[in-house]
Amino acid sequence: MAATWPDLKARLSSSYSARMSQEELTEAVQFYSGPVGKKQVEATALIATGGDVRQVLSSPELASFSAFGRSPAGRKIEALKAQQGRELGEAFRSAMVAGQPMIDAAALQAARTYLAAHR
Repeated sequence: MAATWPDLKARLSSSYSARMSQEELTEAVQFYSGPVGKKQVEATALIATGGDVRQVLSSPELASFSAFGRSPAGRKIEALKAQQGRELGEAFRSAMVAGQPMIDAAALQAARTYLAAHR
C-alpha cells in the first residue's frame, strides 16, 4: 500500500491516541494551535536546515515551549518522535518495495499547504 496522506495521518493519530490521555492530547493540540506552537514548528524546520531557533522564537517564547516540553503531554510527544520516525520510514520502505509511489498527490498537496501556512 502506498504511503498516502490518510494512511500516514492514521498512523500518527493512532500512535498519539494509544499513548496519551484525552487531556494530554487536548493540551498538545492547544499548544501547537497557538502562536508559540506554530512558531515552534517553524523553528524545528529551521533547526533541521542548520538555522538558529532564536531567529524564530523570542526568549519568552522559548520559555513557553520549554514549559510545554516539561509537561506530561510534551514529554510523551518527545518520546514518540523516534518511534514515529521508524513507523513512517517503514511505511515508505514498504511502498518502495511494492513498487508504489512513496507519496500520493493528496499528501504532496497537504505538505505544500502546510509549508505555505508556516512561512
